[in-house]
Amino acid sequence: MPEGREEFYVGYEPQAPPGLVRHRRRTVLALLLAAPVVAALAAGFQGPFADAVFEYGQPRSFEGRLIEGPYPALEVERPAEHAGETHLLVARGKRGAAALVAGLDGHAVALEGQLIYRGDAKMIEIGAGGVLDRGPAGERRPAGRSLGEQRLAGEIVDGKCYLGVMKPGAGKPHRACAARCISGGAPAMLRAEDRGGETALYLLVGRDGRPLGPELLPWVAEPVAVAGEVVRSGRLWQLRTEPRDITRLAPR
Repeated sequence: MPEGREEFYVGYEPQAPPGLVRHRRRTVLALLLAAPVVAALAAGFQGPFADAVFEYGQPRSFEGRLIEGPYPALEVERPAEHAGETHLLVARGKRGAAALVAGLDGHAVALEGQLIYRGDAKMIEIGAGGVLDRGPAGERRPAGRSLGEQRLAGEIVDGKCYLGVMKPGAGKPHRACAARCISGGAPAMLRAEDRGGETALYLLVGRDGRPLGPELLPWVAEPVAVAGEVVRSGRLWQLRTEPRDITRLAPR
């Protein structure tokens, strides 16, 4: 090709001009060298994966005493490795389990579902017809123990996604999903964190003991402070409050 003329490739030519071949080789080599660097940087900017698990497609069998409210839960008796624990119950999809266990408060039941857990907090996802009623279980559980009024700072999350169904299951990226789950009856929780970085979960309940749901949506996935009565009920912690007692905090 005469000097000074721009090289270009015509499809029917047997090969591209030497200059274009060299340029293409340099470009491909640069991309190959850059790819692992970009991948490493992207991984570095991501937060660590949450220690949260959803045993999807691995149903387990449980037996115990059923609690209807404020959020459905199972006081587990079997299997032995979960005996004495209290597992919250949810339905499939973005729904709570209240309709699936109506009328079974205090009954002995057997059920099958998929375990969801994060640390010591556990939940079982159950389907329609997945609960076998074995009748009243006898002695009722004692009333919850009050630890008095407290003001806790943290973030309102939906329990199902936060415990393991979604990653991330908290923060603004998950806000729309959390709003739908809470609106559908999934347990609303306050994820509170102390100055040492330790996290605690509190079920958000009205001061009259009712579950809180859509009324919490304005504050979901935002830093908040919630004032209310802390109650220990079995293995679960409740924060009994009202929307008027929730204050939005400035982002950290």
